[in-house]
Amino acid sequence: MLVRQNAGRPQGLIHVVTYPEDALPSREFLEERVMALQERLPMLYSRVINRHTNRPGYALNDAPWPANDILTEGFYSSGPGSELEQATSVLRDQLARFEARDFDKEPMWSVSRIVGGPMDDSAYLVVCVAYVMADTRAAERLTKALTAPNIDYIAPEPWNTATRFDDTFSLRPSARFIAPIFYREIVLPRLPKSVQAKLRKEDPWPGTNVDRSPLVCGSGILAASVPPTTVARLREQAKRHHVASLHAVYKMAFTSAIWGVFLSDEVEPKRIIAATARDDRRTELGHSAMLHNYVQSPEYDTKVSGGQSFWASARQLSDYLRAGTTAAEARMTLGLLTQIPDPDVDAASADFDPAAPTGWERFFIQRAASATPFRNSYAITNTGYTELPAGATDQLWGQSPSPFAPVFNLNLFEHEGGVRMTAVFCEGAAVTMEETRMLLATWELILHRIAESAGNTTIAELAR
Repeated sequence: MLVRQNAGRPQGLIHVVTYPEDALPSREFLEERVMALQERLPMLYSRVINRHTNRPGYALNDAPWPANDILTEGFYSSGPGSELEQATSVLRDQLARFEARDFDKEPMWSVSRIVGGPMDDSAYLVVCVAYVMADTRAAERLTKALTAPNIDYIAPEPWNTATRFDDTFSLRPSARFIAPIFYREIVLPRLPKSVQAKLRKEDPWPGTNVDRSPLVCGSGILAASVPPTTVARLREQAKRHHVASLHAVYKMAFTSAIWGVFLSDEVEPKRIIAATARDDRRTELGHSAMLHNYVQSPEYDTKVSGGQSFWASARQLSDYLRAGTTAAEARMTLGLLTQIPDPDVDAASADFDPAAPTGWERFFIQRAASATPFRNSYAITNTGYTELPAGATDQLWGQSPSPFAPVFNLNLFEHEGGVRMTAVFCEGAAVTMEETRMLLATWELILHRIAESAGNTTIAELAR
């Protein structure tokens, strides 16, 4: 995540909680809560040091941030769209403001009270946090802590006591795991191009169907929703078809929507790689319960065609996610980062250039500038079911679109009002805003159809 920040595309996480204006938490309440959380979680007033070297770290500020440095007030202008579209607009605007911060001098998190005009009934509590400090689970828990009646349930986490992810899990790739990657990345490129064409595995969608480098594209953020009645019916259908995870249903529906919008004219099955971000946080191993990053992302590599059974495909995906080897392989994928050449950089050296990219930065920038900038088709993070804060009517979350991420990052959240999902992407690289609107509408339609269908339908029947 620091690579993204140093490359000028900082990665922020954001939660937007909708309230009637008279139920929005008061400034006084939030000021007290901000200070109380910093007292229990010193990481909240830390900063990144040596960030332009290959050995960055965290350092603690001399004192907690004043509440006024964290808490801001703002206004929104209501538009003609739905309440979900209005909340998404607030999310988009507030995330852009957060990304523009100078994190060397300003806090790596923020809390905002956003209100409308005299005729607007809704108000918003917006929580932003830099991904270099907290992962998606941590951002969700921080939002909950800011709105909870009290924080007695949060144990103090003294500075610098949490164990790191790579100190508690083995990330070392096995020879069997790394051999095909070594073949693809090292051996194949040295062969004649005519031989490479015959031996190289098909790139996952979108492959080379990219109009512009994501490095020069703007941010796209759109949202979709699933009503609670449909969610309940989907649970029944998943159980009926022996799919253990509703997450697999949402994910297979999105894969089917990609086929319907982008690939339905293809004769041959097309390859799609879809990652699932999963929380590997284990407090019994000394991990922080509230902050830091403990995420691994299994990558499901499959081929999709219109004739496939939706439920059989969802069952295969669910079985893969539940398999005992899946988490270990996801950790080894993270371990591959250690294979990227990243020579030491001495910030104290006379010839040190903070603008010069580190080895990791060079690798990811070159990939994003290549003809095939997207290693994966999409990634989905599902934070599961969480009750809305007292008085709130809705909640959704998202993150910064990134040229170093898959085509789409999908951010899913379920509460009493159903499921909310945001899709973030680099607009104009592999997809346009209008194509993404169509994709999300197709995803919603597929979920409605499988919720109501008694049969074992195909992807083509659902997505067309």
